[in-house]
Amino acid sequence: MQARGLLLLSLLALALIGLVVFLDRPVALADVAVTAGPSTLQPANPALRQLGAATSSFANTTPIAIPQAGAASPYPSTITVTGVSGVITRLVVKLFGVSHTYPRDIDIKLVAPDGRRILLMSDAGPAQGGTSVINATLTFDDAGAPLPCAANLGSGVYHPTNCEDNQGGDEFPPPAPSGVSGDSLGHFVGLNPNGVWSLFIQDDSSGDQGAVQSGWQLDLTVGCPPSVFRGEVQLQARTDYSGTQVGPGRLRPDGKFEFTSAPVTTGPDGKFDLTVNGPGAYIIGAVHSKYLPAHVAVNNPCGVVTLPTVRLLGGDTDGDGLIGIADLVRLGINYGTNPASDPLADIDGNGRVDIADLTMVGSNYGLSETPWSLSAQTEAGSESSHGQR
Repeated sequence: MQARGLLLLSLLALALIGLVVFLDRPVALADVAVTAGPSTLQPANPALRQLGAATSSFANTTPIAIPQAGAASPYPSTITVTGVSGVITRLVVKLFGVSHTYPRDIDIKLVAPDGRRILLMSDAGPAQGGTSVINATLTFDDAGAPLPCAANLGSGVYHPTNCEDNQGGDEFPPPAPSGVSGDSLGHFVGLNPNGVWSLFIQDDSSGDQGAVQSGWQLDLTVGCPPSVFRGEVQLQARTDYSGTQVGPGRLRPDGKFEFTSAPVTTGPDGKFDLTVNGPGAYIIGAVHSKYLPAHVAVNNPCGVVTLPTVRLLGGDTDGDGLIGIADLVRLGINYGTNPASDPLADIDGNGRVDIADLTMVGSNYGLSETPWSLSAQTEAGSESSHGQR
């Protein structure tokens, strides 16, 4: 027992000598990540910096003539959307001045810049005994009611509707793409709206004609896509970075980080993709057993945000958020055991308690958190440094 006590005192002295040397020398780049002043991380894609929802309208007021049979003129009628940031969260389409002597003949297909396409309307109105539609404003919105398939058509807000009949097919002549890829305006949610939108109109049966006299309009509500934080968490003195939990959270009154929703867990390469609920201010934390946690505050993410690589500092064997005397004592008691008599003392996970573990505790002694900086990207194989004591 006396020999064991002498060994413990020797190890403590060694660790404290290492600590004095550590405090008396310039801080090396290999120790920790640099903590700079306040900074705001911008999304990786500048086109996604618009936060929240905003609605923009784009119109083509050129009249569209609908013949007695076949493709309208122009065919297609197009709207070019430019300068919109974000992705579609809601789409409304309006047709102005719609007139036709037999509206059941009208088929309308909307095609997005990426080729997604739906039928806005087909064969609406009564098959027999109906009246003409005259100068109607047709608003297509998923919140609307279906178009009337057996009643007269007039101005209103309608859900895209395909009323089946046997008086003409719904296939459009070229250059309209064949078929459809969806059946509602929600089919376009999540799409970058910029580009050429095409409205194909045809009369699918002979004998009647009409027009969309005042053209058409897109009302685009856009917002952020799902926000993703992407990055890498390394572990001091390890090459396998598995098992770090990364997620959004908050700081408790004592300044310690805690998760507020389920974190993701890193694999051997330490990389993570963390999806959050959209724009706002976040505190992202990284936590691993026997290592000091790290957190970083990020404002207003939108789209994919790449965080700087962080390397967690080892030595917090008791998980109290401070590398202190209790951790040194644990290392001293278990030093030299192989396999490790106490797994918590085996900080680097190599199965034994050795000088590498003791060195981590000594060099990180007094630290309470691993700093995580937004302002300086860490280079491969190097870190920057400043700790909290």
